[in-house]
Amino acid sequence: MRYCILDMEWNQPFSKQCAKRKPFVLVGEIIQIGAYMLNERLEIVDDFSIYIAPKYYKKLQSRVKRITGITQSALSMGFPFDTAISHFRQWCGDDCVLLTWGRDDIPMLLDNLRLHKLDAGWLPPWYNLQLIYSRQTQGDMNQRSLSSAMEFFGIEQLVSAHNAHNDAYHTALVAKHLDLETGIKEYFSPIKTRTVFSNSHVFNTVLYGFPTREKALAARKQIGFACPVCGFELPIEGWIQHSPSKAIGITYCKKHGDYLARVKASLTKDGAWRLSAFLYVADQTVRNYYSQKLWEAEHKKTQ
Repeated sequence: MRYCILDMEWNQPFSKQCAKRKPFVLVGEIIQIGAYMLNERLEIVDDFSIYIAPKYYKKLQSRVKRITGITQSALSMGFPFDTAISHFRQWCGDDCVLLTWGRDDIPMLLDNLRLHKLDAGWLPPWYNLQLIYSRQTQGDMNQRSLSSAMEFFGIEQLVSAHNAHNDAYHTALVAKHLDLETGIKEYFSPIKTRTVFSNSHVFNTVLYGFPTREKALAARKQIGFACPVCGFELPIEGWIQHSPSKAIGITYCKKHGDYLARVKASLTKDGAWRLSAFLYVADQTVRNYYSQKLWEAEHKKTQ
């Protein structure tokens, strides 16, 4: 088994009005891919780096330029997205898993593949190394920065951060201190819907009077989910409709951690539809459930 440590940078629209909205709202367009390959002994055996010339968000957003240090001239020399992905796919090979620091890179990659009408079925299984690190070092599943993990292991920062190739390198150095084989084995445990949400919900509401199941499910966007501790508004991201009547979405409070929203449409005795909505603390079982449903949903699109 080989481990591909992946990091990416992406450009963003200058405003919501400037965002590409068809066939979906494009939150970011990938402009750099950086990766390092570890062998079974967690030794770095290869690396990959490529710049991508954006097709839609061609002008670098000022914040992206400031944070990443990527220049407009560098992007002008970049490869088209489909060519860059072809090179990355060939470099990855077949026998590896993808490891990212955080939960944003893979959804962004899937969005960009879908935007360019490219197959995503070749992608290896992916895991959030951030969660493996927290579980093995702190005994929890809280999100922690890459810099804090480097500090924990006494890793010196030798190259600048917020560059995909450099961040992938630092992530690889952290990964060398972890038991990746065990972390991956424990990442997905057998999940049954009836046990996933055994913990009490922290919020519940019911909306009534919808003419169809579809309209009931669409009303989930009207529900004001909030952190039960501090009242911080929780915008739900990544809604997954995993059955005709059910959907789940993930969100988080910067102070109090991850939450998962769950909605279910059901028919009432008077022939109308209602929508039941719940908010749960996203413990490891709940996170695994969401990741599993995300995997299933994305791979159904490619079949």
